[in-house]
Amino acid sequence: RISPFASITRMPRTQARVGPYLLIPEWDWLLMVTVSAEQMRLTRNEFLARVALIFVVASVLGWWFYVRAARAVLDPVLDLSRAAAEIGRGDWRGLPEPLARKDEIGALSRNFVAMARRLRDSQHDLTRQAESLRESNAHLEEEITERVRIEHDLRKATTSFMGIFDSSPSVLIAVDRGCAVTHWNRTARAWVGLETKQ
Repeated sequence: RISPFASITRMPRTQARVGPYLLIPEWDWLLMVTVSAEQMRLTRNEFLARVALIFVVASVLGWWFYVRAARAVLDPVLDLSRAAAEIGRGDWRGLPEPLARKDEIGALSRNFVAMARRLRDSQHDLTRQAESLRESNAHLEEEITERVRIEHDLRKATTSFMGIFDSSPSVLIAVDRGCAVTHWNRTARAWVGLETKQ
């Protein structure tokens, strides 16, 4: 029985040939298509070279697309990370413009920039309020210093007045609007018998 699988046949005084064959018993024929073994090797090598070239080109293109896709995602995220670090140091000049992309990276960029702008505005407001409070505190300190000086002068004047009031040889009695005695001098106290004259 003849198998219809490929075989190598050697023809006299010719080169080796490779090919499948098929036995047709009704006609008592052996149908065979052959090709030169050398030509088959060349075709195989050419095919393998083309496959290798296609693989290399596909690998390079795949790597290039991968790098571009990774950069399209990674670069904006790294920019936002750098901006966040600069904002953390208090430098608002590094705040990027929001990306116009319609994907998640664009939404992340827009949300980050909006949040950072609100933080910047809040910080400016707080800075202005802190400056206003510092100015108010400085003004209050000046007022307190002035009031302390005035109270000191008033106590000094009151002490001097009370010294003059108390040492007067005349009877001096001070009353308020309700006619209640608020002060009287030593002469007045002695005159009513509360204090002996010296």
